[in-house]
Amino acid sequence: MQIPLPMIRLLFAIPLMIHGLIHLMGFSKEWNLGPPSMLKHKTTIPLTMTAAKTAGLLWLFACCLLMGTAVLYLVQKDWYWMVGIGGVVLSQGLIMLYWRDAKYATILNVIILVVLILAGAQSKFDKRRRQRSFGNASCIGFIRKLIFTPDRSSAGRTEMANGIWRF
Repeated sequence: MQIPLPMIRLLFAIPLMIHGLIHLMGFSKEWNLGPPSMLKHKTTIPLTMTAAKTAGLLWLFACCLLMGTAVLYLVQKDWYWMVGIGGVVLSQGLIMLYWRDAKYATILNVIILVVLILAGAQSKFDKRRRQRSFGNASCIGFIRKLIFTPDRSSAGRTEMANGIWRF
């Protein structure tokens, strides 16, 4: 029994969306939008109130990047992996800052990063393959047109004949 392709796409997109939504916990903690016991530990580096609010915005931005990656993947945009790598890098930086509360998310980030790197490699390969096949096709098409298109003007025939005789 073969799993349909849309179902396989969901197997990557849904965990990616859940991971993105979990980043909202960091945002809500720093902006005091949730219960105070949501994230219990302090950051690995003490943050000022302004830095903590900035970190909260970065959590929100990481959420948006990861959710956007999932949506771009589902609508089959070739460049979804670029957005995703940015989201994973930002997510991992925040995880290191909030290590005690978020260290296990590193496992998911590594899995997502491997998938995105493989997708990027596949995208580059496909792009080069398309460029090469188009390049050869256009070159062959030009040569065919040059050889097999008859020149109907008598001036063209004389110029060509003169060119051949000079050679």
